[in-house]
Amino acid sequence: MKKKYSNFSRYKDVDEKKFKKMKIKGDPEYVTACLTSIIKVNKEWIVPRENDRTEKIMADGYQWLTLFPKGEKFTIIAVFNEKSEFLEFYFDIAKKTKPKAIIPYIYDLYLDIDETELTIEAELKKGEGLVTGTGTFIVEAGASIYPVTFTNANGEITIYNI
Repeated sequence: MKKKYSNFSRYKDVDEKKFKKMKIKGDPEYVTACLTSIIKVNKEWIVPRENDRTEKIMADGYQWLTLFPKGEKFTIIAVFNEKSEFLEFYFDIAKKTKPKAIIPYIYDLYLDIDETELTIEAELKKGEGLVTGTGTFIVEAGASIYPVTFTNANGEITIYNI
């Protein structure tokens, strides 16, 4: 078990980043959202995919949005590339989460869910980097289903719980 901060403070592969913590008021499902904008890495992260493919999930210009669902022992991470295109959802399963800390963190159990039942509808405007969509998360670590609408335009990310 390892303490993981949402601002990437312990990631040796990230040289420079910007971090923003957002409290989600009035939403009964989420407490905190954290956006880490990666400016410069010294090593890109490339992960294996199906059919002998690979995918880059961390590089210069990428963004990771971490959502802390209220009262749950997991986080939801949305990964966006340097063009602000959505790449994947990722779930960290934790022994304990601390979304209200100055820098939110989890005690990671390394029981990550990378294969999820997920439906996304996306509309791309060529050359504008606009992505809109909806997703339904089914997370076995909790009993809840989290419907989310996300909008990502011009580097701005907005998450709505519907």
